[in-house]
Amino acid sequence: MKTNRAFRVERMYVARKAWLTLRPLERPSGRGRTIKSELSFRSKRALAPGMKFTAWVQALKFEKDWLLKVRLALFDARATTVESFVHGSDRTGMGLFDFDVLAAANFMDGKNIPWAPPTFALDADDDEIARHLTTYSRDIDRLWQFAGGYNVEGFRELAKWLLRNRNDVGFVSTDGIGPICTALEYGERDLAMRFLRELEDAWAERRRHEQHFDLVRDIYARVEGDHARLRALMDLPPKG
Repeated sequence: MKTNRAFRVERMYVARKAWLTLRPLERPSGRGRTIKSELSFRSKRALAPGMKFTAWVQALKFEKDWLLKVRLALFDARATTVESFVHGSDRTGMGLFDFDVLAAANFMDGKNIPWAPPTFALDADDDEIARHLTTYSRDIDRLWQFAGGYNVEGFRELAKWLLRNRNDVGFVSTDGIGPICTALEYGERDLAMRFLRELEDAWAERRRHEQHFDLVRDIYARVEGDHARLRALMDLPPKG
């Protein structure tokens, strides 16, 4: 099997071309990544001013084959404006959170099956790669249709559904603040309060186990400030 970099680059571009053909309303985002263990690229689509999503298509080396994964990241400037206030720095260009398309589609379909992304050989023919990408593209369309369509309301409903079911959809957030601010912006106060309590408990546990590290103490002091601003924003009493 060919494994040189030029061949990997060629494979990445073949996949990206197939993806953008399947999803003509999306645009390339960045140049893509080609290393021995990963081929990846991103595409993006704006749904309204300040509101968009990006798709991250990844092929990851696994033994002799490659795993194909697709994740979606959601961006909403209104929610990240709240997050910027909490952090005390501009976060408006950052995503709220991202999720795994296959895990979310399986959960939506009520499938109680392990997360098992498709695999392929790097020198698989173009049609095989296109078939896998087509399945992912259809799953993305189905998720948006389930939420109400590619529009502002659909975006908000999809985001709320993902927040409510984050343990089942391959949910990832960089610091836990984004989901809280999103829930607040979208009128899910009870959800925001639950997420905040979980985040505070997780940081308190980390502090107990790692309090002898200066870096952890410094980070925790900043995190405590973020949590205090969230509590003030939500009209909650200071944490005792």
